[in-house]
Amino acid sequence: MQKKIEKYVVILPSLVLLTYTFIRAWKLSFTIDESTSFIYYSLDTYKHIIQFSRLESNNHVLNSILMKFFSSWLPLSELTLRLPSLLSQVVYVLFTWLLFRDIKHTWFRLAVWLMLNMNPYMLDFFSLARGYAQSWALLAASLYYLRQFIELNRKRFVYISLSFLFAALSVLASFPVLYYYLALISAWLCYVFYMTVFKWEQAKGAQWLWAGTIYSAFLTIALLAYCLKILFRLDQAGFLYFGGISGFWPDTVKSLIDTTLYGIPYPVFVNKILQYMLPFTLVVSISYLAYNLLKKKKSLHQSGFLLALNAIIVQIGRAS
Repeated sequence: MQKKIEKYVVILPSLVLLTYTFIRAWKLSFTIDESTSFIYYSLDTYKHIIQFSRLESNNHVLNSILMKFFSSWLPLSELTLRLPSLLSQVVYVLFTWLLFRDIKHTWFRLAVWLMLNMNPYMLDFFSLARGYAQSWALLAASLYYLRQFIELNRKRFVYISLSFLFAALSVLASFPVLYYYLALISAWLCYVFYMTVFKWEQAKGAQWLWAGTIYSAFLTIALLAYCLKILFRLDQAGFLYFGGISGFWPDTVKSLIDTTLYGIPYPVFVNKILQYMLPFTLVVSISYLAYNLLKKKKSLHQSGFLLALNAIIVQIGRAS
């Protein structure tokens, strides 16, 4: 009975959200950024898209490739060109639900899921032909398989490989996700160091560990070689928009809140409360992790996903 309730609890709001973005994608005119991506890249060859032959920050590589692919065999329309983002929302909806599967209380799990899926700014981009939608969907998938890797003792090479693969594809959809990828590879290297130094007897026979290390190394080298070359060219041409003006708090936290509020003039105290909720949530999460490790004597492996997630959040915050 509980399983049936959970199924309908997530299906109904999912259908509402997907219908909303579908109608937006169908009815809204193309924006200037979408038009630029289509004219300059999706009408070009796949090779030129990947090589960034035309140097513009509007080329979200994965999105440009998918726009070209769908428009090559479907009727050309705004909806066709926005189809990759609509499909990405389906992926995002699914993996954000699976990511918090261990929350036993159905309605609390739904509340967490809705917080991740009802941001109006994100819903906008799920109905636009831009790379952000794909990057969010792939990032959610990467986190899900990272969790699978940490919590399950089977198919570990498959799970860590999928986590890195989806993270790399997410970077190709939107270069700023490189922050997440660097945090992920840092967490993996720390784990490999821990296993080889403190758990050598267990590590030396773990084929998945060495295969995962080789796989992640080759993938990381290839990804960084590709991305850094393009980022350097963008920087030289003045198209790389990086860093803030006033500092981390106003340029990252405050601007994130302002954008999420969608320009609605809420009272100042509401903005302030939301600003301080972010570091508060992080502190509570880290404290809970420490409690599990020190008081409940849980192992690093049992608390691994929470540890990795906190490390990733801190790394992204510092990089921003």
